[in-house]
Amino acid sequence: MKLTQLKVNGALVNAFIERWRPETHTFHLKCGETTITLQDVSVLLGIPVDGRPLIGNTNIDWFELFHELLGVMPDDAVIDGNSIKLSWLSSHFANIHDFTGNQEGLERFARAWILRFIGGVMFVDKSSKHVHLKYLEFLRDLRECSSYAWGAAVLGHLYREMCIATDYNTKSIGGFTLLIQLWAWERCPTLAPSVIPPQQQNAPLGYRWLGGELHHIGNDNLIEFRRKLDVMKRDEFVWVPYAGHVEMNLSQGEIVETLHFMVSPVGRRVCTFDDLLPCIEKITLLSEEEDRILEAHEDAPPSQP
Repeated sequence: MKLTQLKVNGALVNAFIERWRPETHTFHLKCGETTITLQDVSVLLGIPVDGRPLIGNTNIDWFELFHELLGVMPDDAVIDGNSIKLSWLSSHFANIHDFTGNQEGLERFARAWILRFIGGVMFVDKSSKHVHLKYLEFLRDLRECSSYAWGAAVLGHLYREMCIATDYNTKSIGGFTLLIQLWAWERCPTLAPSVIPPQQQNAPLGYRWLGGELHHIGNDNLIEFRRKLDVMKRDEFVWVPYAGHVEMNLSQGEIVETLHFMVSPVGRRVCTFDDLLPCIEKITLLSEEEDRILEAHEDAPPSQP
């Protein structure tokens, strides 16, 4: 949520979208082919990329679900198809103190807040004004929210939006476009602000860009970004996965919490090896993703003049 304080540099994002190839889901640069990976999402944003997929039944009365989980029924004026205006959610669920009377009220406020975050940041539509009610299905049980692979869904949604945006007649793009910018700054140092700040302990890598005076857009000259990408040499792009010290400084989140609990007096009495398996699976998945990137790096094409 804090990363949303950063302003998206439209010129930088557009320069990369112009080089997006839908058939391969890669950016076509003069120095080679590249793309945003699950590891980038995990490291830059801190959003989980493993877990249950965001899939479900679509034969649902979304507004009946809305009434069930949020306790209200919106007016027709704030409804667009199966989506609802973010501004209505913001105004109707503006004050948490209006919902502190009981557990059910607090859960409804939490769902509304998360739904606003989903529609306003993670899965932005082209209008940036609505959120589809299908996401409510994954907020029914708030204890289960973190079991979904939100990061994988964010990346898949952004891929789809970039593919659509390559159509000449498309005038806007949805998705988490800030991810393109953060990825470009980390992978292409020549496109980043002049001073690259140090990584902050126990925070997503992208959080480093919140420091100092870096909230501004900076250079917003599309022609200049095109030129830099056209002349970029192979050694000016960071092809390899993130260094070990970067991974070590990231917040380990649920893994650390699980391990701390398991070695606590209570945890030693109630936990079994099966409780450790999800942590092992997560570490294995990230390791396999790193191996996949390294394998692609070894087969990368030579630098072109």
